Amino acid sequence: MPVRMLLPRPERCLKAREFLLPLALQFGVGALLAHGYDFRVSYVAGRNVASGLSPYEGGLVEGFLASGYGGYVQGIGETPLWPLYLGMAYLLSGGQIFLFNLFLKTPIVLANLALAFLMFRLGRDGRYFLYNPFLLLVSVAWGKPDNIAALLAVTALTAYGPIRSPLSAAASLMVKPLTITAAPAYLARHRQSFTRIAAATALTAAMFFSPFIALGWSLETPLNGLSNWIKPAGGISPFNLVEAVYGFGSYTLPEGLELIGLLSPASILLLAIFALSIRRKALKESFG
Repeated sequence: MPVRMLLPRPERCLKAREFLLPLALQFGVGALLAHGYDFRVSYVAGRNVASGLSPYEGGLVEGFLASGYGGYVQGIGETPLWPLYLGMAYLLSGGQIFLFNLFLKTPIVLANLALAFLMFRLGRDGRYFLYNPFLLLVSVAWGKPDNIAALLAVTALTAYGPIRSPLSAAASLMVKPLTITAAPAYLARHRQSFTRIAAATALTAAMFFSPFIALGWSLETPLNGLSNWIKPAGGISPFNLVEAVYGFGSYTLPEGLELIGLLSPASILLLAIFALSIRRKALKESFG
């Protein structure tokens, strides 16, 4: 029997009605706030999908959306499931930016509530996902699906069904590829089941390539953009010191330091090898 099924319902677990306040709070924050540039990226990606174009090609905006950043908007960086949802959000909103913002934030809010509920079920305090200001800023205000991918990754690691686990793992990667960092844990969890690892791999490939084949999207742009995952130096990371040294607008690692960008994929590969070689007894102690 799954370990989580044996856990008693924690006394501090919120009742259903107590989710109404954080639900209203998060929808309020999400509806009224948005990232200045990334909202435009999401909007253009959704518009492109709704128009039969690739979300990775970018496009032009005008009027209010062009203020501050200019008229050209780059293509989106997320994997296909999220752009497909953005296309649906664009259609449902009719292109109206405030409605689109609301539809954009809806699954992000629901993912935060689901993560909080999961923590409560595991005997932890899930209020971090309901009220923490930083969490609200980087999820419902920003409008990126990192928490959705995280929820699916956790589901992949905790689910026991033969379909649910690999399907959740594939969906997580196809919402936001950053959850590739959970791959070593998934390999360790299912290393005795080649079928589940193969299923997750096959489902990931199918989810990735299907929109490109069925909708005629070009693979060239996302393939050319793979280096963007290891070369940028700005953002919320220690590498933003590069801008302090080389000047504002220096968004890539300077010549001679490019190898630093390979540390992340190299560490994931090493962890995957370790996960496949770890003793079975140690795995049981980790996963129960």
